[in-house]
Amino acid sequence: MLLLSLFGTVVLFAAAANSYAITGPTGGVDVNSGQRPFRQEISSLQNSGPAWDLYILAFQKFTQTDQAQQLSYYQVAGVHGRPYISWDGVNGNYQAGYCTHGSILFPTWHRPYLSLFEQIIYSNAQQIAATYPSATVAQYQAAATTLRIPYWDWARNATMPDVTNQPKITINTPTGAQLIDNPLYTYTFHPRPSTSDFPTSESAITKYPNTVRYPNSAGQSQPNLVNQQLQANAAGLRNLVYSLITTVSNYAQFSNTGYGAGRTGTYNSLENVHNYIHSFVGNGGHMYAPQQYVPYSAFDPIFWLHHANIDRFFAIWQAVYYQSGFTTQQADSAGTFTNRPGGSENVNTPLTPFHSNQANALYTSQNALSTRNFGYTYPDVVDWGTTPAALSANVKTTVNNMYGPNAPKRRRALDTNTHYQYFVNIKYDSTPLSEPLQIHFFVGPVPPNPSSWATAATLAGTFPAGSHTDNTQVGQVALTDALDGVQIPNLSPKHVIPYLKANLNYRVQKPDDTPLDNKDVPGLKVAVVGQLVKQAASAGQFPKYGPFEEFPDATPNIVGGLKPGQTM
Repeated sequence: MLLLSLFGTVVLFAAAANSYAITGPTGGVDVNSGQRPFRQEISSLQNSGPAWDLYILAFQKFTQTDQAQQLSYYQVAGVHGRPYISWDGVNGNYQAGYCTHGSILFPTWHRPYLSLFEQIIYSNAQQIAATYPSATVAQYQAAATTLRIPYWDWARNATMPDVTNQPKITINTPTGAQLIDNPLYTYTFHPRPSTSDFPTSESAITKYPNTVRYPNSAGQSQPNLVNQQLQANAAGLRNLVYSLITTVSNYAQFSNTGYGAGRTGTYNSLENVHNYIHSFVGNGGHMYAPQQYVPYSAFDPIFWLHHANIDRFFAIWQAVYYQSGFTTQQADSAGTFTNRPGGSENVNTPLTPFHSNQANALYTSQNALSTRNFGYTYPDVVDWGTTPAALSANVKTTVNNMYGPNAPKRRRALDTNTHYQYFVNIKYDSTPLSEPLQIHFFVGPVPPNPSSWATAATLAGTFPAGSHTDNTQVGQVALTDALDGVQIPNLSPKHVIPYLKANLNYRVQKPDDTPLDNKDVPGLKVAVVGQLVKQAASAGQFPKYGPFEEFPDATPNIVGGLKPGQTM
């Protein structure tokens, strides 16, 4: 047994055979130019013919692998959380999964994790492609060479991809067109996990034979309710993504919800926008289970589509802010399977349990920062044959076109070039929470029936308050789009703040829609913040933003609201 202790991480290596090296797919990569295949949006991959067939068949094969195998879907998904067992010889001392949440490692840890998943899909696809008939085998082998996993861009398409809600799917297999079980719809446990792997006391979902989304009392998925909630939050999610990429240039502030000491103005982060999708899709199912969402979320196949998009936003941010380094260190209050609670983490902290070679070398953020190291990129980040500055301008243009406001009038412009935007900053103590909650913010009347809160016409946004970490967490809800529809002359503070003082409300619910008192969220503080925005001078530039201002006069009448003379 070998023990390695670095920066609060204690790693115990079993005296075992070679470790599993995560390199990502190598096919289609030009090592000289850096050109490499794209991870495509799922709607594009779905229209790709052979590549789509191979992706579905490779995914199906992955999910059918014996759960006792290290490279089975069950064990790879289990790296993220339950069943809290060692993977690839990396042992730990703590009751948690390996995943890092509320941690500065959140973006970088998930990169080799996704590449592990992608590497298995890629390997399966190579094997399957070789079995097609002679008339099509070359076509399928070519598609297999450049196959990469897809992402779901929920910031542009705020409904679940239709294909993820179809129990069966027709695919061109090596023996012809067949209707098969759709691996994107659900994962069926075979066998069901033992009570030591999935303790029944922890969540009702541990008794289900397969993964579910927003389940009813009978444990059946309700995709229509998922999509209704996604649609109700679509404008706010797009606003949060655009604001995050265009205003936050500091890596620590960008990376996670647990970073607070150096945070200025905005409480938005990559992990903040990520949490919304877990909450809306899961809502009591595996992506956002009662008690806590982290331990079970990776078993739902949609997890991989969602996290590929989160990794894409990370890659986009890296291209825009290419001069911003990962230089900050942060204490991780919750810890992981290997990382001591309260231990300090930085760019050299091992990203357990992911090995970069067969000799037990673990990845760190230092060698996980570049997608080049894993053999993929995204259509938005074509980083070869160009300079960092030119790439940054190109990516800014893409971000503006995809996520930016359509025109200043959409923000009730003060003049032809400027407008205000507003958010609610949220802070709470996740330690006492026994289960994740949803906090619905309204600009206007609150419906009397709690079952309609999540999709109300006056809803500004639904904030997911998770119970997955043991520290103060921060997040943000966008208000600007909700304010666009109210009867005030424009969005200047002199009109907005009095309106919010009279009309801003929130309500709290459990995942099963049971309402709670607003006082039941421990340590909850909310503050309205806003900033002046000057329209970008060109498509390749971002808007110019003024400093964030807190407006305590907007929240003196709500529980936990910032009062005049107070700060967050």
